[in-house]
Amino acid sequence: MASAYSYTKSAEKPHATSFFNPFSWYSRFNEYREYLGLPNPGKFEMLHGEVKNTFLTNYAFDGAQANIIKELSPNFHVQHQFSLGSQVAPPMYNFMAGYITERTQLNGTMDSDTNMNATFKHMWTPRMATKIVTQLTHTPGHSMVQVEQDYVGSDFSANIKAMNPSPIDNTGLLIASYLQSVTPRLALGTELVIQRPTPEMEETAMSYVAKYSGPNYIATAQLQGMGAIQASYFQTINEKVDFGVELNMLLAGPRREAVATVGGKFDFRQATFRGQIDTSGRVSAVLEEKMAPGFSFLISGDLDHMKGQSKFGVGIMFKDPPSVRLRKATVDGNLFAVRRLIAKVDNVQNEDPENGWTTLMYAARYGHAELVRYLLDIQHEEHDLSMDYQGTSVLMVAAEYGHDEVFAIYAQYYPASIHAVNQEGKTVLLVAARKGNNDLINYLLDLGSDVDHTDDEGNTALHYASAWGNIQCMETLVYRGCNVSLKNHSGWTALDYAFSNQVASIFKEIIKHQHSDHKPSFHHHGAVPQRVVRPSISLEALKMTSPIYPVTPSAIQPTHSSPHIASSPPPAASGIIPSSLHQTYTPVMVESSSSSTSLLSGSSPTALTSPTAAVHQSSNLPSTSHVASQNPAGDPRRLSSGHNTLTLNGT
Repeated sequence: MASAYSYTKSAEKPHATSFFNPFSWYSRFNEYREYLGLPNPGKFEMLHGEVKNTFLTNYAFDGAQANIIKELSPNFHVQHQFSLGSQVAPPMYNFMAGYITERTQLNGTMDSDTNMNATFKHMWTPRMATKIVTQLTHTPGHSMVQVEQDYVGSDFSANIKAMNPSPIDNTGLLIASYLQSVTPRLALGTELVIQRPTPEMEETAMSYVAKYSGPNYIATAQLQGMGAIQASYFQTINEKVDFGVELNMLLAGPRREAVATVGGKFDFRQATFRGQIDTSGRVSAVLEEKMAPGFSFLISGDLDHMKGQSKFGVGIMFKDPPSVRLRKATVDGNLFAVRRLIAKVDNVQNEDPENGWTTLMYAARYGHAELVRYLLDIQHEEHDLSMDYQGTSVLMVAAEYGHDEVFAIYAQYYPASIHAVNQEGKTVLLVAARKGNNDLINYLLDLGSDVDHTDDEGNTALHYASAWGNIQCMETLVYRGCNVSLKNHSGWTALDYAFSNQVASIFKEIIKHQHSDHKPSFHHHGAVPQRVVRPSISLEALKMTSPIYPVTPSAIQPTHSSPHIASSPPPAASGIIPSSLHQTYTPVMVESSSSSTSLLSGSSPTALTSPTAAVHQSSNLPSTSHVASQNPAGDPRRLSSGHNTLTLNGT
């Protein structure tokens, strides 16, 4: 079956019509285009764009140069550029600012002589855009304004632009271009230039172009007025090397000449090198060495053998790397910026070197459901399921922060990941029990999660629910068949870890009615139990659209060894989350996922900070400084955590 995004050719060929009927020609042409399913050929002005990117036109410089580029937000950035010592330009300072959204782009530049440039672009629809470029300078005759309109069709591109148009005396420069795909690989086009510097003078010129796109190469040819020919060839050798050739010939007039230029772009692990040489004896090169994240050192050189001239330049550049900018955009939930930045990173997962969190994990942490779905659609998890250095999974993150919709979306794509365990042996069910997310516990059990799964210290979900006083979760786990008698490696049952005397009493009542036909519910805060019927959570309640189906633990294939939940506070994106967002770990008792706000902790009941004073202050349950009377004599309610000894009795 064809993909939802694949193109299927029309089953019917274009209808034959009379050749002598001019009115049918356009209709036949459109039918032919639709039948072929032709691609868009790209914009006319970018005809030689791939080749130009391998050349040094926009990268070479001389003298000393410093660039500081700072993204103040995923949509807004500023740049400071300092240059001095150039042979062709005086010392200069340039300030640049840019703002970009999904539809609008605004850029401005001002130098130390107060010359200004500004560009405004707005996309009215996905196919139509308007662009305005202005330049204000002190040099007479150099100020200008340019207005252009773009239209991108399914298999063609059209553009019209006017430079310094004056409707009063009908002067200015008008350029119109059109590029049309005629086969899946070949595109033909034309450009018309009309120039009227004065009302009495008018000049026109036509050019014709052809573009052929292969699997990894692009060849173009352009025949311009006055006998000028420009041809180019671009090829991607591999993902690290691009190669380009350009030929410019002037065949008319008293002076005939031709210049060929060859250039290449090489991307190394920590550097980018561009080099070019032409038939006039000119050799140029630019090296950008990435010394550290966000800092690059640049060297530029140009040698003209025929003229005996040379230029040399050194520069530095400070700029947040795309990986850091992508994490910022993900934290902000800026889907447009994420789409733009993903194309600039080597791996869509973009692991944070500080903690191993991926793009998807940050999106899950902040509850950006639309962004999570987008990342899954572009195969974020194609090679490895996201897990940090402690083995924290995306579902564990979503459960920790109470983002049920994110949890449900991810579970749709990778349902078997509910069985993933972290380095402490915990599954997401144990996280849900500690957080008090009863809806999520029901959902996980419906999917086939092991209700009696134990972590490395022998604690079950019931141990967590009991230790944290999450009564509703205790009810669900008991009523759905967990083993209430299981002991951890220290020899304690879940009842031994009851949060308070009242919790222990309620726990006993729950166990008493475990096999009763009418099970009472004790998760209210009153003194008298009330009998209620509580159906299991449905997918609709979790914003799901697919049916529930069981998943066996054997179905999951862990992509990292020993997955686990971090025992430290939640990892913040390196250098991008303000200290004000870091919370102090204060465990609180909760009864629904909506109140789950504490930070990630992989600690089990034998490793958790004592939930006494903090819980008593925030819980509606009565405070007590005594442990359940059923505890073994002399038991201090201490729960070991490796080298730490923690208490749960408030002492």
